[in-house]
Amino acid sequence: AYSAAKQMEDVLRNLPSAVVVFDAAGQVAQINPACLELFNLRLHPAELVGQGWRTFFDHLAPALDDPEPELERIKALIRQDRPDQADIRLRGGRQVLRHYVPFMRDGAIQGALWQLQDVTAIKEQQGKLEFLTERDPLTGLLNRRGFDRRLHMLEHHPLRQQGFTIA
Repeated sequence: AYSAAKQMEDVLRNLPSAVVVFDAAGQVAQINPACLELFNLRLHPAELVGQGWRTFFDHLAPALDDPEPELERIKALIRQDRPDQADIRLRGGRQVLRHYVPFMRDGAIQGALWQLQDVTAIKEQQGKLEFLTERDPLTGLLNRRGFDRRLHMLEHHPLRQQGFTIA
């Protein structure tokens, strides 16, 4: 018989998004292969199950662009009782969107879920669109909208009393 537990195990294993589940003690309860792949970890998920959040972080740190701020965020999240979302920068310019969802029961944290998604391509497309809204695609020069926005910024700049020149 195909049990609900087996079905959930299959779902977790085949999800394209990275998922980590922590228990109430802050230990990895479940982790899927997509998470290992996202952070280039050459481990089997079973090797991380039962490890504390700090040991888990130590495995992730080499992939992070700036590990210290992320360590501070994780320390705060471990005891946070409300959902959170943040961008994480990885080495090589990749960006990951991390969702944190605590499991609450009777006012106490029973564990938490991290869902992580590589959003690098989305961020690159967003940057290109933002560029094209203010720049000519052929020359790269400011278009009317870009010029008007910068002029507005100059008009409201604290040093505007000293005057400015547009060249």
